[in-house]
Amino acid sequence: MKIKLLFYFTFLTLFISPYSGYSQKNEITDTVQLNNLLSESFRYYSINLDSSYVYADKALKLSLKLASLKHISMAKQYLGRYYENKEDFGKSTNYFLEALKIEEQRKDEKRIANLYEDLGSIYSDMEKFHKALEYYNNALTIYEKRKHTLGIANVLNRIGILHLSREYCETRTKEQTVKDIDTAIRYFAKSRQQYESIKNEKGIASSYENLGICYIRLKQP
Repeated sequence: MKIKLLFYFTFLTLFISPYSGYSQKNEITDTVQLNNLLSESFRYYSINLDSSYVYADKALKLSLKLASLKHISMAKQYLGRYYENKEDFGKSTNYFLEALKIEEQRKDEKRIANLYEDLGSIYSDMEKFHKALEYYNNALTIYEKRKHTLGIANVLNRIGILHLSREYCETRTKEQTVKDIDTAIRYFAKSRQQYESIKNEKGIASSYENLGICYIRLKQP
């Protein structure tokens, strides 16, 4: 009996192991391809938006096939950004919320904060001040908890822009607009300090530019 069992397991090993290894190799290859698709989608976003969409769409299909939640979330986020740029805010919001739901399931705080930023951006585009501010503050809370300086700086800058453009979201008196600009100045100054702490020259320049816009507007009659 022992001899027969030994032969049986050896037989299984000979015929199953090659297929098992082949499957694992395929999975690794698919994951590499998936990462490349997402990388290309991100790269093309500022070069050719339609190409960015094609890569993100392919990434979503492959990630669904592999049942990779992280990659499904990223692909949906990139598609959300595509539709935001196309001003299809309904589709964009849906993709962001679907991605957020996945990351909440995965408990990936960094990704959650990043998606909060995207949702803040989309509600800012839709001129919904309070909803945008809510998502930006949610992102800021996570970044501060994680001591993620670049994330903190970026969100502070976004909140500054939101206050600077508040009059486009809702009716504001002249006095209220001046207060909004003062608030924006405080956020841009905080943002600049964060950028300076990590020597992010692009961020520093952006903060100074936004501060300049604020002071120009305050001098307008």
